[in-house]
Amino acid sequence: MIPLDLKWMVGSVYFEGAGAVRQSDVQKALFYQVTPGYFPTLRARLIAGRDFDQRDRAGGARVAVVNETFARSVPRNGSAVGSRFRLSPNDAWIEVVGVVESGRHVSLSQGPVMAVYLPREQVSTPGATVALRSNLSPGDALGFIRHTVAGLDPAVTLYDAGSLGDHLSLQLLPGRTAAAALSGFSLLALLLSATGIYGLVAYAVTRRTREIGIRMAIGAGAADVLRLVMGRVAILLAAGMLAGLAAAALLAPLLLRILFGVASPSAFSFAAATLAMATAAAAACWVPARRALAVDPAAALRSE
Repeated sequence: MIPLDLKWMVGSVYFEGAGAVRQSDVQKALFYQVTPGYFPTLRARLIAGRDFDQRDRAGGARVAVVNETFARSVPRNGSAVGSRFRLSPNDAWIEVVGVVESGRHVSLSQGPVMAVYLPREQVSTPGATVALRSNLSPGDALGFIRHTVAGLDPAVTLYDAGSLGDHLSLQLLPGRTAAAALSGFSLLALLLSATGIYGLVAYAVTRRTREIGIRMAIGAGAADVLRLVMGRVAILLAAGMLAGLAAAALLAPLLLRILFGVASPSAFSFAAATLAMATAAAAACWVPARRALAVDPAAALRSE
């Protein structure tokens, strides 16, 4: 499937029965010329109404598909499908026949922007972007496109051709760099925490060797010794993790500005971080705890 699109910006949109919605009110209004099949190819979900089809030809009734942001701006109750707007006071009315989910059109950090999709046959301008979905590799798909276009018209020149990943690589670079840096700092913090916990538990075991020996001499079992060694560490660890989770929840809005596709703090991410910290702490405590279990009661008593 090879749909076409071309975009440009407009300053105002005139709704039927309302005044103009100025650019200062809606930030931006983006217009696209598309062919039937454009939305399925880009996997943009149609929320209401219909997609473009063979009825939407030049000379026919002017129609448009709008995004959710545009639909919320329509001054009428209920669905935006069936509402009308125009681009100037003297322009022909354009009827909304469908609503598609909103997306990001200029940058990944962009906020909600009104977008309007018009049938290319009704509003045609030179130049186009071809979007192709294929099971071929990006290189093979690009070769197929070049061969097909050359067969249709050798004078047509392709430029800026590449996969969607190629076109998004520059946009994704800041987010990927930030994610890599945050991951590295997180791993370093985890290692430092595990090292600190190991040192704390090892020091505590060394200081309480005689106490552990006495407890074992009067019948304390391995579970009792582990409870003695791990009890206070577990309390400190729980308090630290609660404080860390509270700080993460407060700082999450700052991180959401550089993380693409994350709408709100995820309970799964908090649970995963807690589990990772608990696992690292348990591993750090394991060696000192084994050392405590290996204490010889008689030797511990003679050491004093």
